[in-house]
Amino acid sequence: MTVIKDFMHKFSKQKRDIDQHIIEFYSNSLSSKNALIFLPGTSGKAETYHKIILGLNDSFNIIALEYPKISSIDDLVLVIEEFIDSFQFENVSLIGNSFGTIIIQLLLKRKPQRYKSIFLINPL
Repeated sequence: MTVIKDFMHKFSKQKRDIDQHIIEFYSNSLSSKNALIFLPGTSGKAETYHKIILGLNDSFNIIALEYPKISSIDDLVLVIEEFIDSFQFENVSLIGNSFGTIIIQLLLKRKPQRYKSIFLINPL
């Protein structure tokens, strides 16, 4: 089995409606109050992180999301913020690559106390 197929086999792809925007995401579990949320680059695809996520699978509650089609970055940030809040996690850490780092910075600007830690990969 290839690494990407292994990822798709172990993680279920789910959907959540946030203000009439469907966010698709992969998750290993949603039972924990702690989350590690991956924000992709401009591809918007959650699979970008498949190798990293497979290495963390047994240690963390992971969500890798895909961006919904939204015309403005401000609206995208609001929808992602609502998406994260909808799970009622107590501790949230964010990992972003490229464009995802911009989203993280804008999320932090709105609610800096909300996030336990951040990891910026190739920040813009």
